[in-house]
Parts: sequence; structure tokens; C-alpha cells
Amino acid sequence: MKNTDEYPRMPVRRRALILLLAMVTAMTIVLLLLYRPGDPKRDAVIAAHQRAAEAAKGAASGVGGKADVMLLPSGSSSPR
Repeated sequence: MKNTDEYPRMPVRRRALILLLAMVTAMTIVLLLLYRPGDPKRDAVIAAHQRAAEAAKGAASGVGGKADVMLLPSGSSSPR
């Protein structure tokens, strides 16, 4: 008959730690698959949103941007 004490039971804290690490690893993999770092399409969307936010603030650059115009009184015409 084999000795059953050859492989003692793992403590509950260690089992909980292993379970926690497995869950965190799985969540990390899923999030990396969903939100791929360095994805050119995602970077382009973020840049477009930033340009739209700047245009909404009144920045002169970007499509649909608003530039402030200064109106100065006309000076005397120079003789020719």
C-alpha cells in the first residue's frame, strides 16, 4: 500500500494565491487581446478625438477649427 503522506495537501493560502494569479493572468490576456497596444487604428481614433477636442476649444488647426480674427482700423492710405 502506498503512503498517502508522500504529497501533503497544499495550504489554503497558497491555493488561493495560485487561483488569484491565474485569474489576473487570464484577465490580462483578454484585455491585451481587446485593447491591443500600438494598434494603428486605435491610435488614429485617439488622435482624431484629440484634434476634435482642440477644434472645439477654438484651436486654429484641424478641420472645422475656429480661428480668432483681429479687426484693426484701417490706417491712412499711403500716397503713391
